[in-house]
Order: sequence, then structure tokens, then C-alpha cells
Amino acid sequence: MKLHIPLDFKINRLRLKLVKTGIEKGLSHQETLKYSQRLDKLIIKSLFLKHYV
Repeated sequence: MKLHIPLDFKINRLRLKLVKTGIEKGLSHQETLKYSQRLDKLIIKSLFLKHYV
């Protein structure tokens, strides 16, 4: 059974991972960029849901 995690919580958790990875590995590191892209997608999804739902 998959637990439903609120989108805002996912965004904040991923933002912390992004910042930590950016500090430790650099802003152009592949892992940092991966987190950044995921965060962008979640933020867009959140904005869409808040605006249209």
C-alpha cells in the first residue's frame, strides 16, 4: 500500500536535498541537476493544482 505524501512536503524535502547536493557536489553535478529538474516538475504540478483544482 502506497502512502499519500502531501505535495508541499515532497517539494520541501526535495528542495533540501537539492541545496545539500549543490553545496556538497556543486551546482553543475548530475545529481544536483536531477534534483533541480524533479523540483521544477513538482512546483509546476503544485501551481497547476492550486490554480485549476
